Amino acid sequence: MFFGIIPREPIMHWAWRHAFSYGNMLSGTIAHKLIGMRRMVDTTLRAATTEQWLRWITVAAVLVFLGYAASFWFFFVDDEAIPFVYAQNLLRGRGFSYNLIEGQVEGYSDFLHVFVAAAMLLVVKAADLPKYWVFFLGKALSLVCGVTLIWVASRILARLCTVRPSGTVCAMAFLALSGPLALWSCSSLETVAFAVLLALLLLGLVSAEHDDRLDWLTATAGAAAVLERIDGFVYVGILVGTFLVLVTGSRRRLWRRVVTPILCVFIAYNAFRLWYFGSLLSMPLASKVAYKLLSPGHIVIKAPAETYTHRFLDLYGWPIVALVVGCRLTVVQSVSRSVLALALATMLGIVYVSNVGDWMFGFRFFVFLLVPLSVLIAIAVSSLHVRSTRAAWMVTALAVGWFGHVANGFLQTYSVQTEHKPSGYTGRLLDPARHFNPFFEVVQEARKHVASGSLIAYNQAGFVPFMLDVDNIDDLGLCSRFYARLPTTDVFFTEVGRYSPLTDAPTVSAYGAYLLYQQPTLLIVRLGLLRNANNGHVPATLLAGAYQLAETTASDTDATYTRTAAPIDVYRSSPDWFLQNLAHVSYLTHATINAETLTPDQYASRFRCLYGDKSGFTVQPNLLLQLRYSGKDVPVREVYLRYASASRDTTVTIRLWSKSGTVVYTRTLNLTANRGQGLLDRLPSWVLACQLSLTAATAHDGITRLWLTDLRVQGQTPLLRNYVTANLPFPAPARKP
Repeated sequence: MFFGIIPREPIMHWAWRHAFSYGNMLSGTIAHKLIGMRRMVDTTLRAATTEQWLRWITVAAVLVFLGYAASFWFFFVDDEAIPFVYAQNLLRGRGFSYNLIEGQVEGYSDFLHVFVAAAMLLVVKAADLPKYWVFFLGKALSLVCGVTLIWVASRILARLCTVRPSGTVCAMAFLALSGPLALWSCSSLETVAFAVLLALLLLGLVSAEHDDRLDWLTATAGAAAVLERIDGFVYVGILVGTFLVLVTGSRRRLWRRVVTPILCVFIAYNAFRLWYFGSLLSMPLASKVAYKLLSPGHIVIKAPAETYTHRFLDLYGWPIVALVVGCRLTVVQSVSRSVLALALATMLGIVYVSNVGDWMFGFRFFVFLLVPLSVLIAIAVSSLHVRSTRAAWMVTALAVGWFGHVANGFLQTYSVQTEHKPSGYTGRLLDPARHFNPFFEVVQEARKHVASGSLIAYNQAGFVPFMLDVDNIDDLGLCSRFYARLPTTDVFFTEVGRYSPLTDAPTVSAYGAYLLYQQPTLLIVRLGLLRNANNGHVPATLLAGAYQLAETTASDTDATYTRTAAPIDVYRSSPDWFLQNLAHVSYLTHATINAETLTPDQYASRFRCLYGDKSGFTVQPNLLLQLRYSGKDVPVREVYLRYASASRDTTVTIRLWSKSGTVVYTRTLNLTANRGQGLLDRLPSWVLACQLSLTAATAHDGITRLWLTDLRVQGQTPLLRNYVTANLPFPAPARKP
């Protein structure tokens, strides 16, 4: 419209009137043309969404993903080499074994990936390349899988007619700028390959309601996922189960053509595992997951400050939750049953992942959920697109910017705070020292002390034994049946595995006794763990003087210990010295401090001295600790106290009591003010006791502080003795050189 002040003069009035009419006609024509053009553009965009738009967005996402993933080229975790250790033994005709001393042990979590690793080993050997090239092949495979994952996600979006261009851009940006996906696409572990299988399974399920041509793909992907990871059946069960419940139209066909083949593979595979390994629970599940699900008593757990899911949300920020929820609430519309099934499956997957958790940097288990999350983001933004195109694109622009910010923050955390690895853009892409340190440095140092076929002990179970071609004892229990099934709880339970610190104490637990029984040529220990367990210093000897410090790596990450002349035949000749700390907090059934009765959830904080740490108590002027650790008498062989000190002269008396109330052991320490004293009593014969008491008294007025460090009642339950005698022959057979 044209607006103005119309003049009063007739001529001018006539001119303005005709100009006004012409302006109205012209503006109407322009408006009509603009409306038509907008309708044409909207029609073109809607048509292009399922054809050209999706293709362009996918190509752009792949290019962005590859550029971002290159930053993580030097990423490496030791667990990548564990499948290669098994593949190496498989090719040598040893079957699925980690070392010769324990035979067939399921220490891997990726059955199918062991065969992939074996194929890579054959390729590297045929090409006469250095052994570590298998990891470069593994990286290449994972990068291909990362690109495939983005492509499969685009195919899933194409199947959902409700997805608009803004939603597609948002979803593809989420995947392309995902730090976890980029990181694990530069790893030779099965992570991204397994995510691809789940995404293919999801593609088949989304298509199942209207198209049965992909049923073969659905069944194949589900069966392969069951074989690819030991817990693959959980993810497959969640996806297939939710779609079976909510997508009723194709239920009968899915049962016959998808569920039945997957179930047959699952049953056959686990029947094989039970026959071959004698257990349905693999060693990694037994050592680092079972305690979370079974929660045996008041065990000592070294857990992260935040849950796995909470840390993931901290990475992406709660704005992503607000994005999904907020966009969905802007438009009230019905959604397909496939979308409901996908949302429910994603929530169940998050619950499972949050409970299982993982110690590795980079949210490995959330990679499996990235495609479902991206699809939900696309649907959420598309629902806003229906109401307001402009608002949807604004949200998309903000979301893409946020994803870029998160991607940069993830990269900074990776390179500066955690992994301290250079960017892939810095060159020397095939330098093994840059890729595999500190483990490559450990290999170089260990070669001075061991030859191929030797036995070592190192809780980093992959790269070092693989490269040295030696047998290894993994004392975290991931690849050791003895440690994974050991019926004791006087250890630390962690997301890495069961952990018993190595110290210079003159007494040895069942964990250390097993090492002395097997007599490895070399002990390799992480210096961080060593210092934490030994009051901040690196001890000169370990395991009651049986091993002495040889050297530490130049990067100050690991220490190497070699055998001394100390006699250890007692551990190989009798099971009597496989002991456990009966007074450990995990065994306590009743505890009091003076007249105060403690609850089980207070044991760990009030009695840190019972699991290798230090506890302080007030003597005013007396102190009485009563600790009942069993309902019946248990054989005791040693009483050990690493260190006791008091602020004033104090008399400390330790007693052991039998179930009948009889004192069967007494020892008194006279502590001088601020001067420490230790205790090690090796009893000439077994003493039966079920309770420990400690009394302290001082002649001084006022408050006296008493400090106790690492108090143990070393004994052996019948359960432990039966386990040791059932799994180890006594006397031990001589090891072949």
